[in-house]
Amino acid sequence: MRLGLLLFGLVLAALGVHVAFPAAAAAGCPSCYGFADVGGNVFVERSMPPEQRAATLPLVNAARDRVRGLYGSLSGNPRILICSTEDCYGRLGGRSRGVALLDQALILSPRGTDVVIAAHELSQIQLHRRLGCLRTLSNAWPQWFDEGLAV
Repeated sequence: MRLGLLLFGLVLAALGVHVAFPAAAAAGCPSCYGFADVGGNVFVERSMPPEQRAATLPLVNAARDRVRGLYGSLSGNPRILICSTEDCYGRLGGRSRGVALLDQALILSPRGTDVVIAAHELSQIQLHRRLGCLRTLSNAWPQWFDEGLAV
């Protein structure tokens, strides 16, 4: 009986995350949301054209190099999801060019698949990682600081 209740609770929690936070759910299980692993903790929309797919790792590596230049090193290896269609990004709740999910993941829209936007989101993730989850969630620093540092 307890095992059944536990399993029911887990299924209910997973469904809740899927509905309330689809971007977080996709970051947790990229293949469940139509993403393919291209290496380096980078996932692209499965239907992404081959030439665009081939350009993703060099783009992400260039963004990582920019952020490494600012911070001196990279802390952690966040999961990066790249959408090649607006439909993909919209399903994940995206509205801007990219979004950082705390210090764990970032998602790029088709409009944000460039070095500048990827570096911007990676910079925010580095700040969040260095300051910690509790301070990130409690907005311990002003949003302008987070955005300004990323720019």
